[in-house]
Amino acid sequence: MDSQLEATYEGPEAVQRRQLSVTMTDELFLTQFREWIREMRGIANDRPETGACSLATAMQLWLWSLNHLQKATDANGGKLYQGSRQGVTFPLADALCWLLASRCQILDLLELEKRGPEVPTVAEGLAGLTAFLTDLLPCAIGARRRRSGRVCAELVHGYNRTRPGIPKAAPPATRRTTWRAWKP
Repeated sequence: MDSQLEATYEGPEAVQRRQLSVTMTDELFLTQFREWIREMRGIANDRPETGACSLATAMQLWLWSLNHLQKATDANGGKLYQGSRQGVTFPLADALCWLLASRCQILDLLELEKRGPEVPTVAEGLAGLTAFLTDLLPCAIGARRRRSGRVCAELVHGYNRTRPGIPKAAPPATRRTTWRAWKP
């Protein structure tokens, strides 16, 4: 692993992002991801205060963005989602991780509520702890959902070559800067 890192001049987080950007397009992962969206919708029906519904919606946005970026091309006709386009694949991998962290937080709360009473050291203050964590969930999920949504919007619209005011041959960094300043 060290020789691989030295050969590519990347840190371990870049290698993990590269592996994740390849894995997250695998059909097995995508099938599992769709199941996680359904799982969050089910939790939202029973426990709307957890923020699971907004998380499921953010997960659907991420999935739509991934599908769009896999088919989209830049102004020069180059494929947007590919290994050499780390400006696209890495932020999308980060956005996925933020969403999955929120999913795990919800599942951890549900597990704590379910099994916490069985553990004497946890059972004593469990009601207060779970109430605090339940109140915290929507805030934490909301922040991660907004960051993920912002990344998806910038990737999808930042490379959109048909929007007025953006030069077709502009490099991606220029187009993203132009996008932020662009007002309809």
